[in-house]
Amino acid sequence: MLEAAGIDSSGLKGLLRTKALSAVYLMSLRGWLKDDTADLSKTMAALDGYLRRLEPWAERFEGMAARRGHASQEESAKDLS
Repeated sequence: MLEAAGIDSSGLKGLLRTKALSAVYLMSLRGWLKDDTADLSKTMAALDGYLRRLEPWAERFEGMAARRGHASQEESAKDLS
């Protein structure tokens, strides 16, 4: 699912993304099994809620990775001068 959405699933970051998405999938599946609405509105609401709770964590994680990448670029530039 990650790759189909254009999200890298390789490496440690990919492993964490895969685990998080798997947890969301399993929690949503549990709700889907109990959802008796024709439009699956309960399932969709649960899925939306799980993704909203996960979003701040993903943003924090991406921010840390970006800062770490920026710091290593600065160190590389210092080594070249």
